[in-house]
Amino acid sequence: MTVDRRHPLLELEPERIAAMVDEVCPGADVVSSERVTGGRCNTNLRVRLRGRRGSVLLRVYARGADVAAKELALCRRLLGVVPVPEARSDRVVTDDLGRPFALFEWVELPPLEAALAGADDVTAGAFGRSAGSHLARIASVRFDRQGDLDGGLNVRPWHMPGDGSLAGYVTACLALEPVTRRLGARRCDSLASLVAREGWRLQEASGLPALVHADFNPTNMLAGGAGSGAHIGCVLDWEFAHAGTTMMDFGNLLRVHRKLPGAFVDGFLSGYQSLAGPLPGDWRARSLLIDLTAHLEFLTSEADRGEIHRTALATIDDTLDRWADCLPAC
Repeated sequence: MTVDRRHPLLELEPERIAAMVDEVCPGADVVSSERVTGGRCNTNLRVRLRGRRGSVLLRVYARGADVAAKELALCRRLLGVVPVPEARSDRVVTDDLGRPFALFEWVELPPLEAALAGADDVTAGAFGRSAGSHLARIASVRFDRQGDLDGGLNVRPWHMPGDGSLAGYVTACLALEPVTRRLGARRCDSLASLVAREGWRLQEASGLPALVHADFNPTNMLAGGAGSGAHIGCVLDWEFAHAGTTMMDFGNLLRVHRKLPGAFVDGFLSGYQSLAGPLPGDWRARSLLIDLTAHLEFLTSEADRGEIHRTALATIDDTLDRWADCLPAC
């Protein structure tokens, strides 16, 4: 099946792969390489090295050296906080064409998405508790203001439509031609009404902005074990991380709630609250509203993105349909 990508995959010759690996691991002997499935931006390869060096992940970044530097910096910052990939180098390296790349230790675990398939309730619940506790630890990393993160983990202002608020962003997106064309009049009216009525829930919670993974879902977690020992062994793909509200990670993970085992969701909520404390009563509504911003951003692209646009529209419809069920009881 063809995957709808933000950036095309790179075709890398064996000689180039060997040269990139040698730049970070001098003298390493490349035995073979294979493309890693998943992801929509970067080119990822598993590279097998001769001898005790094992395998590494070669990650070639499509969005620039600053994004690569941010991911490397976060992997260093989060060591001992949550399980993250271990980089073979602290610095961003570029090939002779100026393309930034990094090498990470290979983690021999399946994605959570695969591990959950067929998992019993005990295993699914343990996976959920592990994911929830990891998210609580991620959210414990605080910043003095909201915004994107640069390669030094400094916060820089968002460059987005609207007045700088999430509610303003939604309103601004609803005025963009690609968005209105794809949504249609009925959806636009429904979303505008929802934001006018419920946008106050997007106001920032008290306290300092937290580290947000921004792509916290079963494809970006590696999982191992079974039964009560099931756990998340690695959290991947930090390139979209920023300083903001943890409700964005809740929305990202639970947007596929109907595909997730109930035991996993219950375990996730339990694991998160065991470390971070009780969630606000309207957490479901907040996470749904914040997740809408991601789907509207998908719809702003001029190019047709097929599967991504269809999924965004389906998720928006689902949010509108079940909104009342997500509100806390009066």
